Amino acid sequence: MNFNKFTIKSQEGIQAAQEIAAGYANQSIEPEHLLAALVQDSQGLVVPILRKIGANPDYIKIKINEAVEKLPKVTGTAAGNQHLGQPLLQVFDAALKEAEALKDDYVSTEHLLLALLSAKGPAGQLLADQGVTKDQVYKALKDVRGTQRVTDQ
Repeated sequence: MNFNKFTIKSQEGIQAAQEIAAGYANQSIEPEHLLAALVQDSQGLVVPILRKIGANPDYIKIKINEAVEKLPKVTGTAAGNQHLGQPLLQVFDAALKEAEALKDDYVSTEHLLLALLSAKGPAGQLLADQGVTKDQVYKALKDVRGTQRVTDQ
């Protein structure tokens, strides 16, 4: 995975996901960690997009933390010793495709959100339960960023 194709903001989200995984003693970094990181970032685009759609970011925060709590724990794991789980790698691949479809040069947090919608498991299910769909995210994205493209990190 070439993380140079990700914006600084999305790289920060991935770093935060790793820190969340370490904090919960999870060896594998999963889509749940990424969603938790994205909804905790009050400066990012994900929370305003979710609000615009009518989803409740605070509810999502609580529920995704409950899902992270249920993930397998490993004792004696040093921070940074985690690996990217296969489901998260699939999210990254989907995010790259979303960026290409939107003619963006870099993967941003909104691409990660779009990719999480198709993630199997608690992260994708939680977003679906809150009524978040790709069409709604595209529409909200158009309102938030207009015709701007992501052309730099």
